[in-house]
Amino acid sequence: MANANANVAAVNAVGVQHRAEFDALLARIWFNADQRDAVIDISGCVNVAMIGLLMIDQLSKMCKRIESRAVNPVVVTTVQEQFLLSLRHWVVNKQRLQEPIHPNEFTMITALNQTQLMRQ
Repeated sequence: MANANANVAAVNAVGVQHRAEFDALLARIWFNADQRDAVIDISGCVNVAMIGLLMIDQLSKMCKRIESRAVNPVVVTTVQEQFLLSLRHWVVNKQRLQEPIHPNEFTMITALNQTQLMRQ
C-alpha cells in the first residue's frame, strides 16, 4: 500500500509541474493570472501537450466562453487568441513529428513565427 501511495504522490507531483510549466508558458505570451486560470479551467488542459487535442474552433469558442461567463468574465484579446492558436499549431507539429514538447521552447518569438507559418 505504501508503494501505491508513493506512486500516486509522484504522479501528482509531475502533474503539478506540468501545470506550472503550462502556466508559465501562457504568461510568456501575455496572459495574466486570471486569464491563465480561465484558459486552464475552461479548456481542461492541464499541460501544454493537451492543447494539441483541441480543434481551432474549440479554442475560439473557449475564448468567447471565458469572456461571457456570468461569474468572473475575463477579456481575452484577439492577439491573445491568435497566440493560443499559434501554440496549438506548434504543439500539433511537434506531435506529428514525434518530437518532445518542451514548454520553455515556446517563447513570444516562437508564437510570432508560428503565426506567420499558419498563414502560409
